[in-house]
Amino acid sequence: MKIIYISNSTLPSMYANSVHVMKMCENFSLNNHQVTLLGFSGEGGDVFDFYNVQKRFDITLINKTSSNNRIYNIFKRLSKIRKAMQIARKNHDLVYTRCIISAILFGVIKKRRTVFEYHSVGNTRFRKLCESMLIKYGSQVRHIFVTKAMQCCYLENFPNLKSRDYITIPNGANEINLTVKDIAPGKLSCGYLGSFINGKGIEMVLALAKELPETNFHIIGGEKKIIEKYKLQYSYENIVWHGFLKQKEAFNILAEKIDIALLPNKSQMILSKGNDIGEYTSPIKLLEYMSFAKAIVASDLPVLRELITHEVNALLVDSENISEWIQAIKRLQADNQLLKTIRLNAYTDLIEKYSWRMRSRKCLENIL
Repeated sequence: MKIIYISNSTLPSMYANSVHVMKMCENFSLNNHQVTLLGFSGEGGDVFDFYNVQKRFDITLINKTSSNNRIYNIFKRLSKIRKAMQIARKNHDLVYTRCIISAILFGVIKKRRTVFEYHSVGNTRFRKLCESMLIKYGSQVRHIFVTKAMQCCYLENFPNLKSRDYITIPNGANEINLTVKDIAPGKLSCGYLGSFINGKGIEMVLALAKELPETNFHIIGGEKKIIEKYKLQYSYENIVWHGFLKQKEAFNILAEKIDIALLPNKSQMILSKGNDIGEYTSPIKLLEYMSFAKAIVASDLPVLRELITHEVNALLVDSENISEWIQAIKRLQADNQLLKTIRLNAYTDLIEKYSWRMRSRKCLENIL
């Protein structure tokens, strides 16, 4: 099948949405589909190398010059849609997108087979109107939600959404072929992989570094200017700041330097335009932790419990209670059997349920 993936992502960039679209396109192609990815051009060299992705699909990038001019940005997005229409005319069988305008254009107006992925809940009148049109008039549209919490929200607002037209599938991670080996007990190192946006919980990681001076903390991610600010405020010798890295480099550190991976999400996670995804997020980094068989300590939030279970494949603690975080880390450092159990269970769950290959296959089930 020929698929065009229409993305708003800047490629390459630091944002998780760009990881998602690159990994999905790679795995669509690994499942023997012909794929063309459309996005905006960023800085950082070869896109495939940046994301450690095989060159198995085509990428068309539109120049994106940052601007505060709203009209200019609208025209840039329109130019992307025009390009998408040109590509789609070349006998493409399916339009796949996270862009609501593209979904309406192809799924409602053009009546093309379209898959639309929801990664947040509409929080503006315009977005809600678009979603309503897509669900009401998109007879050729499949809707994909990344969490059950998000699915429940939309079914509550759109009770006429038919079960055959939607599916809920969390994000994914690569299948890493490894043997889960024992780790010697002791002062195991901790780590965090991800951005510093409001709600991700980087402040908890830094607070833990202060309270556990004999434990090393590896932090992968963040913009340079923000890291410099944090370095002045949290000048602890046990913090190793790696900054933002390409996928391959980040994963090398995750694999070799980090024993206990931290996911200190807060209940509210505010993105641009005030969009709160805390209740609905499916964190890619959680699944990446699982793919490298890391012992995970995570915030005890309902949306994370969709993927992880306390003392089975992770330890769950109160997102705001630093004492619980300290206790969980010390417990893993002291209890080698618990450490091994949750690492092995997390890795097994990723391989059996949450790989990118499996996800990309499920997303296309019953529409081929």
